[in-house]
Amino acid sequence: MNSMFCRRQPKCKSLLKVDEELQQAEQNGEQVMNCRRKPTTMRVDPGEDIRLLQELAYLEHRTDILDCKLKKQQEETDRRKIAKENGLSVSCQCCFADDLLPEEVYSCTNDCCFCGECIRKSCELKLGEGDIQFPCLADCGSQFAWKTLQAALPPTLLSKLSQRYTESEIRAAGLKVDSCPFCNFPNTIDERYTLFQCFNPECMKETCRLCKELNHLPLRCDEVEKDEDVKARVHVENKMTEAILRTCHRCQRKFIKEEDGCNKITCICGAVSCYVCNKPVTGYDHFIGFGDSRSEQCPLYVDMIALQQRELTAAADEAKKQVDPNRLKTDPSIDLDKYFGHKRQNTTQPTWMQEPIPPPNPREPEVPRQDE
Repeated sequence: MNSMFCRRQPKCKSLLKVDEELQQAEQNGEQVMNCRRKPTTMRVDPGEDIRLLQELAYLEHRTDILDCKLKKQQEETDRRKIAKENGLSVSCQCCFADDLLPEEVYSCTNDCCFCGECIRKSCELKLGEGDIQFPCLADCGSQFAWKTLQAALPPTLLSKLSQRYTESEIRAAGLKVDSCPFCNFPNTIDERYTLFQCFNPECMKETCRLCKELNHLPLRCDEVEKDEDVKARVHVENKMTEAILRTCHRCQRKFIKEEDGCNKITCICGAVSCYVCNKPVTGYDHFIGFGDSRSEQCPLYVDMIALQQRELTAAADEAKKQVDPNRLKTDPSIDLDKYFGHKRQNTTQPTWMQEPIPPPNPREPEVPRQDE
């Protein structure tokens, strides 16, 4: 027989994992030996270790739990089979799954049916884009009601959605609000106070509204920085970041355009601006076509790599004049040329920048030589 030493490592293996290994060894006919070790003192009272109590309860009632789980799976299989035989199965109009139970589907205001997984993925995508409107996945023109989202979405995603709704309503009311720099939870503010108290149950941090750092009273914001070398480098980095970031004139949201394309930018709040000068625009009269000689207007298309390199270099040169050169031991702009050179090599040139390839010269017909 093979011998297996099963040593429990509290940081690596749980009690449940150890028990499973012991049972597997017993089923395989292997001899199990426990190694001796020195007694240790538990840092937490066993009666207060919730995870340990859960594992012990599972090991004690594992047979009943597995039987109940198998019973539920069998009941669900039977229900799906009966629903399919009686024509009660519902199909999802997005993923086209045709074996769904009626309680597993959710509908928009026009009664278009979708499964919970499709609605969840769609909402995650919309929230990632900063949108709080969730149109029907079948493009019927309607939207999902709030009660439908409450029933279909998991608690974590529903909490984020509720936070976005609250922020949108506060801004629509025209109230003065500020957001937590750690979790973006909004709250109304009083201009007399420089501290912001976050009421998000998962955060609850108290931060400074001026420097966006944790509460550092009675120190001033400029007294918090201890390392002057880091302070000088961060100053240059912040100026470089501000140079390539654009700010929406309506919602004050920061954004950046990574790829080449039209410089008429539409924010998720609906505001339209020019990416080159960051000014509000209403149409295309603000722009000129590529190659136009009128320099008083912004180009409709621009080389983003060249624009970002030019803006970062100018911002870095200006920021380095504002700090002590002896303190700036690490220059953030030292590898800009190398970075953008590598980026240009790995970026496909847009079609509007590509020069037309001239047609090949036609070959002249060969004239047979005549012997004299």
